[in-house]
Amino acid sequence: MRYLVVRRCEPEDYRAVHVVYSSPQAMAETLGVPYFSEQAWREVLARERDDDFAVVTCVQGEVVGHLALDDFLAAVDLYPVNTDVCALVDDV
Repeated sequence: MRYLVVRRCEPEDYRAVHVVYSSPQAMAETLGVPYFSEQAWREVLARERDDDFAVVTCVQGEVVGHLALDDFLAAVDLYPVNTDVCALVDDV
């Protein structure tokens, strides 16, 4: 049996998060292409902000999903919450 573990995303997770978001299957039909580079994920995850919350989902110690919630307001935004969800999917 495989258990999912959800934990806070750490800056050291940048390589695994890059792999998750580099999956064409996970990013299909989204506006998230072209994909962020590994270095870009390293920079994003290294920034600590009070208005950002991110977790990763792990199976047997391997990161297979990422969820980020951040609060931002822009002049043209009607809704002040941005969500970002991505997961690797395999046939089990």
